[in-house]
Amino acid sequence: MAKKKNKAELMTEQYLQAFKKISIDDILLDSCSVKTNRRKLANTVNIDVRHRASYLITNETSAAVGSVYDLVVFKTKKRNFILKISCSYTILLTSEEPITYDFMDAFVELDLEATTWPYFREFVQNMVQRAGLPPLTLPLIGLRTYMPNCADL
Repeated sequence: MAKKKNKAELMTEQYLQAFKKISIDDILLDSCSVKTNRRKLANTVNIDVRHRASYLITNETSAAVGSVYDLVVFKTKKRNFILKISCSYTILLTSEEPITYDFMDAFVELDLEATTWPYFREFVQNMVQRAGLPPLTLPLIGLRTYMPNCADL
């Protein structure tokens, strides 16, 4: 006898089926900024990374997703920062089938950071080196996994 699936399992299956029909057409850097305050350098620092997202279904089979990261490196207070980096990306999606709000909500929750985090991670590493600061390598994947003190905006 087949096991009856719960609502969460059905939603996951629907999401995965829709995800297979999605193409990422482009990942665009919309804006970025880097601010340094070398006088505040310290041996031990705190790092706060925040991520926020939004999306717009532009027509039945395409959408634009906004992904913004803000990083602050500081010793004790964020306002006395050592480094601030901000990046804003737009991801352009197309689909073989209509894109739904339920799908986009799930995409933002489940896959957006996995899509944009590597771009932000590389940007941070590159800019820190160019700024002449000690190396900063962010973790390979999602914020919450490796940096539980990071909060979403």
